[in-house]
Amino acid sequence: MLRKCPNTPKARFRLVRLLATVLCLCVALLPATAPCAEPATMAVVKSDLEAYHHFLKQYNDDPLQVRQPVKGPLSRAVADMVIIAKALHLGGYDGAIDFLVTPNTKRATMEVSLGNAVIGAQQLATTAIGPGEGQLFFVSAPVTRYGEFHKVIYTTEDREDVLSAESAEDLNATGPGIIGIHWAGDEHVLNDMGISNLRTCATFESMVRMVVAGRARWIPLEASSSPDLCGFMQGTRFVPVPGVKFALPESRHFLVSRQHPAGARVFAALEKGLAKLRKQGFIRHILTASGFFNPKIASWKLLNQDALDQTRQ
Repeated sequence: MLRKCPNTPKARFRLVRLLATVLCLCVALLPATAPCAEPATMAVVKSDLEAYHHFLKQYNDDPLQVRQPVKGPLSRAVADMVIIAKALHLGGYDGAIDFLVTPNTKRATMEVSLGNAVIGAQQLATTAIGPGEGQLFFVSAPVTRYGEFHKVIYTTEDREDVLSAESAEDLNATGPGIIGIHWAGDEHVLNDMGISNLRTCATFESMVRMVVAGRARWIPLEASSSPDLCGFMQGTRFVPVPGVKFALPESRHFLVSRQHPAGARVFAALEKGLAKLRKQGFIRHILTASGFFNPKIASWKLLNQDALDQTRQ
């Protein structure tokens, strides 16, 4: 015969205490879930961020879905941002990426140095680190190795004198070129080649406007990924000077902030992920898709070949 449980305050208290004990044991036996990392803030130029979001539309706005073969035209700046996102994921960093928009790469680097952003969106030469600033950054393994960064000369299609240039002397005689105020590597190489007729601007948009307006005659850029190497900027068609290019005698790296609370963890994940991406061939593939490694200009004359060979020795 079943006995009826007593319905007294003391019995009810014991029952509640038993149920609470069982609940605590059940919670304790649940698998532990590690908290997600804080967002990794990337300092990026406004136009590059807009191009990045435009490119990712075909990938559901998810850079982790970008795989070989890469679809659609993209710039090297966009390729760099995809590389960072995939490297952090492969390296085990589970935080989202948010963005700190800046007017130019120089400002982006400054924001990283101050710890307002944890990583810069573009690969840069170590010369971008100012005197006494070495302790402010972690420097990644090379994304672009020494001498791999090639540039061609772009101008508008009506500038026949520029388009017929075959040497640095010819180019210098056509009129001023335009570079960014922070393009120290370009300025050094062009000066060494005998090209002293240069002007500078703070933003890329301003540089393009200078060429369109005729206040500058040409601009050094990475080769376009379009089939004819041409491209439209601010509604104007830009074409490359055929057959000539120059190389920047440097390697390029991602810079991570030592001042940011997540800097050490982001850097460790980045290094681990970059190694995996290079082994997979993804870095070479996406940079080729961007036009950075462009087989169409592989045979073009390297205007500073001798200087590049000397610095390698």
